[in-house]
Amino acid sequence: MNGGKLTDNDVAGPPVLHMSCLTTGDDDAQISRYCAYHLAIGVQRIYVFIDGPAPCPGIGGNPDIEVVNCDAAFWDRVDLIDLNDLTAKQSATRALASQIAQDRGATFYAHIDEDELLLFEDDLTQFLERIPTATRAIQLPCREAVARLSECHLRPFLATFFKVPLGRHLSRFRGLIFGAPQHLLRRGFFGHTIGKTIFRLPVRYENWSMHGPLGPIPDDFDICRKDSYLLHFDSSHFPTFEAKWERRIDGVTKVPSMAPQRKAQQDLHAEAGRHSLWKLYRKIYILAGWRIALLRLLGAVMVTRKHLDILERKI
Repeated sequence: MNGGKLTDNDVAGPPVLHMSCLTTGDDDAQISRYCAYHLAIGVQRIYVFIDGPAPCPGIGGNPDIEVVNCDAAFWDRVDLIDLNDLTAKQSATRALASQIAQDRGATFYAHIDEDELLLFEDDLTQFLERIPTATRAIQLPCREAVARLSECHLRPFLATFFKVPLGRHLSRFRGLIFGAPQHLLRRGFFGHTIGKTIFRLPVRYENWSMHGPLGPIPDDFDICRKDSYLLHFDSSHFPTFEAKWERRIDGVTKVPSMAPQRKAQQDLHAEAGRHSLWKLYRKIYILAGWRIALLRLLGAVMVTRKHLDILERKI
């Protein structure tokens, strides 16, 4: 550590991106594929904070992956008060990882959840090199994976159809378009519609989240407007969907600042009960082929398998 002294990490040579994620370690296949993918596209180091007893054997022994076991002593060291508060845990690990990345000479940092992948138009290094020096943070737009019956029980990250946030006019018909209760969706998404942000180190915002700086939008913040995205596989893989919502239903994980559509989903899942999650998932989250065709006609879906091509080469 450098005692809090802020110095730019812009040095000669290609830019370096470090990433972090917080996981319970329940799904070794998902976190293994997440790490393999991001290292393959050029991320230089990943800090994996494991908040649970699972050891994640699939990522052991890789020198570019740093595993931090988050036991009670760890949370005490970072002054966490509520051990079930997911938002506070993400904030604490994000602050720690960004500082470690800065101390190790990384140029950029991002916190990307384990059910998300970064997708770049071309090469990660070229993307980072094109970011103007005056830009301290750049946000990648979010695209949410479509759940399909043929894929949802197979490996994580198999989706190739991704929803684009609906505009104001189409959003009024989101329930009709997706065949789900309207209050469960925000602009057609079950999860967050805002993307994730890559920060230039050191992070100079007093208040910031994984999505970007908080408060008024600063002049040195930008949103990527080319073909680079955050792919969010929120509900496209049923085993990870089931594990996530069971923890929330049981109160093991709490998200105090949950968005309205997320709170509505949690209430619905809790009412149905953990043994009825599959029935509910199939009814609400799976999209039939004709609905996907409708989304394509409306220009509300993106199709890509670039992430799959990378994963198939590496795993």
